[in-house]
Amino acid sequence: MGSIEEETPIELADMHCPFCDPPKSHKHGRISHGIQRFKCVQCNHTFVEIDVS
Repeated sequence: MGSIEEETPIELADMHCPFCDPPKSHKHGRISHGIQRFKCVQCNHTFVEIDVS
């Protein structure tokens, strides 16, 4: 058999990029205190979700 590697799908999130505002980004690790980091699939900027209350 050939050595075909299975690719793990990128987990898309419904986070809007604050730079170009496309509807999808993907999870891109975490920063300090466990805050989720995201990466825009369109412009490649990284950002975190900010809870403005």
